[in-house]
Amino acid sequence: ADCTGTTPYMPLDFLTDKGFEGKIRRLYRHEMEGFIWIFTVACLAYDEGAQLDIGKTKVAGFFSGTYQSVSREKSDILRNLSEITGQPSYFAEFFVCKTLLRWISK
Repeated sequence: ADCTGTTPYMPLDFLTDKGFEGKIRRLYRHEMEGFIWIFTVACLAYDEGAQLDIGKTKVAGFFSGTYQSVSREKSDILRNLSEITGQPSYFAEFFVCKTLLRWISK
């Protein structure tokens, strides 16, 4: 399997040494997880359709560093999910997003 994509939206399985070496078989759930990370960024880094200063959002660490550091940042989001709120204009959407993020953490 190949490891393609943009790290902010990549599944956690691919943000590993095995993932970057192409040793993880791509499954349908990886595509779904990629979508969930896109949805997460939309809910946390945008408000009223406008992108916020990424560096000041909960997803800032998704956009810099190594694949290992991006994995840690995503894992932190999953661990602290109950404490995180979406941007005001995406409150309802982030409720759905949190449900999907819980699926990832299982």
